Formats: sequence, C-alpha cells, structure tokens
Amino acid sequence: MKNANDIVIRVFEHQRVEIGERVGNPFTMEFWQALRDFQAQQSRPFYKVLPGGISFSSYVGAIQTRYGLVEIWPKTDRSGEATWQPFLLELLTSCRYVPVHSPGLGLIQPGVFPLVSVYLVGFIHEVELWLKKGPSHQYETQIQSSRVWKGSVQWGEQIKRQLTHADEIITQTQVFTSDHRLNRVIKLALQMVCNLLPASQGRVTASGLLDQLVHWGDIHPRQIDWDQIARYPMAPSYQTIINMSKAIITGYVGGIGAGKSPVLALLFDMNVLFETYVHQQLAQLQLPGLWVSRQPGRSFWLDRVLIPDIVMQYQEKNGYWTPSGNYSPKPNLPWMI
Repeated sequence: MKNANDIVIRVFEHQRVEIGERVGNPFTMEFWQALRDFQAQQSRPFYKVLPGGISFSSYVGAIQTRYGLVEIWPKTDRSGEATWQPFLLELLTSCRYVPVHSPGLGLIQPGVFPLVSVYLVGFIHEVELWLKKGPSHQYETQIQSSRVWKGSVQWGEQIKRQLTHADEIITQTQVFTSDHRLNRVIKLALQMVCNLLPASQGRVTASGLLDQLVHWGDIHPRQIDWDQIARYPMAPSYQTIINMSKAIITGYVGGIGAGKSPVLALLFDMNVLFETYVHQQLAQLQLPGLWVSRQPGRSFWLDRVLIPDIVMQYQEKNGYWTPSGNYSPKPNLPWMI
C-alpha cells in the first residue's frame, strides 16, 4: 500500500480532471473532497469545483493533503516534464518567494516536484539565519501593569483594579521590543510548519526555533492586515521571510473536517508571477534611455482607468508588454507614461 507522501497527482493549469482519471496517480473521490473543502474556505478562485471533478485556473504550485500531493504545472511545459521545475523555481526566487540560496533547492530531481519541501525547508533555514543575526526590533504600543508611572494612565482599567491592586498603575507606553506584530507573524508561520512536517530533522529544527520564541505573544490569522504589512519598509532578507510566512499562513487550513489532517496550499498566480519576472528582467537591463513600469494605471476618460501590464519607454517611444510576450508600439500618449 502506498504511503500518502508517495501519492502525487500531476495536472496543468487550466486543465479539467474528472474523478477516476489517472494523472500520475488516480484522481480519487478523496482528493476531490479535500480540494472541494479547501476551496470552500478560500476567497480566491484557485480552481473551480465541478460535480465530478476539478477545473484548475491560472494558479500553479502544490497542495499537500492527507491523501497525497497535488501538483499544478505551468501549461507551457506539457512537452517536457523535467524542464518546468527549474523555470518555476527561478520565477519564485527572482520574485523573492523562495530564498535564492535555500539548501532545499538541492532536493530538485528530474520528474519530481518538491515545492512543498523546498518551501518549508527554505523557510526554516531563513528563520534560523535570521535569529542568529538577531530579530528586528520596533516600537510597539503596550498596555502594562507596573509600579512605575511611565506613559499614559488607562483610567478605565485603573479604576476597575483600584480596590485589589492599588499599588499598580495601568499605563500605555511605547516599548522598543522584538515582540511586535511582524515577528509574531513569522512565529505563527513557524508553528504551522511544525504541524505540517512529519517527524524529521526539519521538524526538530523548527521546534527548536520555536523554543527561542516562547516569550513572544501569539497572533491570530484574522488579526493580520497584509496590506498594512506590505507598506512597511523592510530589508530584502526580511521581506523574503514575510512573503514566505504569508504564503504559509494564507495557504494553511488547520482541518477540513472532523479528524482530518491540515492542508497546505502553496499556490501562485502564473500570470502575475511571470509578469513580475519579466518586469524585473527588463528593469535589470539598465539601458540608457530605457524606462520600465509595472501596472501604471492612469485615468483616460471619465472614470475609466487603463491598466497595462508593463509599460516601456525607450528613446522617447512607448510600448506595452502583454502576457503573450508581444511588444506593441503605441503613440506617445500622456496617460501611458
């Protein structure tokens, strides 16, 4: 009998799979139910659940379920199964979704897609290096009880505790600490990794890292404002850890039913991923007279907004790039600049 870790379902983006169809391994009713329950808890249309199957969309990546691994490959590589893996990992590393020097990248083998292993091992390795350098500190607003008056008094709580704790003062103050919201996000992702990994060296390492973070508070996924976090100025290495933490937290479902194991989905929109990669490659050219911008939406008539994928200006000539890879020359219109 096959172990769940050995069962892999391989499909392509925009492919439709029916129950009973063989895609690497048979696509069973259990796989369909796991994907159905997972999608029911998501706000994004990662795929469409059909009465007897699944219709995948533009998202590529992997979904680790109790019954095995579902791999979603880029549709451009139907002819060569071994060539798409390095390409997809190059996209992920270039867009800072996977560390460039992750030791997990050595797990790549022809015909095998270890994105989940690469991601989790790479995340643990990045957190380990980050803690060795020392976690970041920020000013955090804290409400605390002490015998020293420091900060503003919280009179509501102070009056409630006056009879029993008259010697303590409830104050709100700014504290420069490592126990802040961003670091709690990383701790939450590390806790989820410990729940997902089997008994292995990676899980032992992750548990040891968590022991160093016991003095930090906890945060619930619903308390995380990802839009606000995206506006924080961060170093590139810290941004990588936050991006990986976001993928783990947003793709993790603690249980899709009573007594069932958690599910982890590492899914990336191939359209956005490839667009970001092309923009970075163009921006790195640094040619004199070349100006590249991504998604520069401009109002051009009444309340209508035109949002091209990538706008390029070279030697006072404008053009835009579309996902098909075509470069279309356009006149020098002010709303395209």
